[in-house]
Amino acid sequence: MARDEAATCSAMSVSKTSLDDASLEDGTAEGRSNTGMSNDQDRISQDLARVPLGWTSRDWLSYWTRDDAEHEKSHHLHFWAPVEPLDNSTLIVSPLKRSEGITGLLRFYNSNGTLVSESSIAARHGQLAQLPLSAFLDGCETDQGFRHSHLELITSCECQGEIQFSSRLRSSFLTAAHRLSERESRAVPLTLSTNSRHVVALINPHDVQCVVKCRLFVGTRSPEEVCLLPPHGTVLISPEVLYASVINDLNKKKNTERSVGGQGAQKRSGSRDASKRAPHGRHFSGPMQGSNDALQAYLKLTTRSGKSLGYQILEERSFGQDGRTYGVLS
Repeated sequence: MARDEAATCSAMSVSKTSLDDASLEDGTAEGRSNTGMSNDQDRISQDLARVPLGWTSRDWLSYWTRDDAEHEKSHHLHFWAPVEPLDNSTLIVSPLKRSEGITGLLRFYNSNGTLVSESSIAARHGQLAQLPLSAFLDGCETDQGFRHSHLELITSCECQGEIQFSSRLRSSFLTAAHRLSERESRAVPLTLSTNSRHVVALINPHDVQCVVKCRLFVGTRSPEEVCLLPPHGTVLISPEVLYASVINDLNKKKNTERSVGGQGAQKRSGSRDASKRAPHGRHFSGPMQGSNDALQAYLKLTTRSGKSLGYQILEERSFGQDGRTYGVLS
């Protein structure tokens, strides 16, 4: 296995083709040759024309670009890379074709879109490339309790990857960022409870600011917030924090209805048969005792930026003062 954990290299100078959905949506770019171009240049252009350019997945933030001047093509794969408070966050990359080796570049962006660090990555054919991430995120900010980065993987061959991580109670992994496009909004079911919270990472792979609308559907309410994503940046939101007033109002209403219903049920049962009261002199508290106070909701993400963006959703569950476990919502 070949890997490079510490070496950094200068930024690649790549003139990317446009990443607008209209131009790259499942399309194939045709190579164009000018009159008088040499035979070698014609052959190179014809070879490049056979390479599908554009989005390689409907689900992941994965696409090809080409530099016509340098006659180079590059595959791009984007991740949300959290480290603390997670343990052992490790990027694992493999080529889509096992006969190909991996040669590429990793770019780590801060939440505001500034480039924090870079590293080369390499692996021989038939091997995986593995890279612990914590050291590369030393200059990244902490938000919503997570030190995190927007990670871009640029390789000469099409690759797939995941970020494995662990906490005290379980291990899990993050795939490449899910794709959010203007043509397809995303809706994710959430369970809102006092012992859990969700962290939604919104990722912008472009060099212009983009917009995402986040609407929570819960009970009869549907509050919406607009998030501005800086170029190459990441915005973290927690629905439990962003919509706290709405969730608190619904919980109060729910508890009031339970309390009124419980008192009515207690009076009716007491008038019929006093022997059915709780044993050992304990006060009967009605339906609220041992009930589940969770609210069922779903979060809808939409964009009208004309460019595909990425997102990931992490669920944090608490068990006592020190116990926390993290899971990924797809």
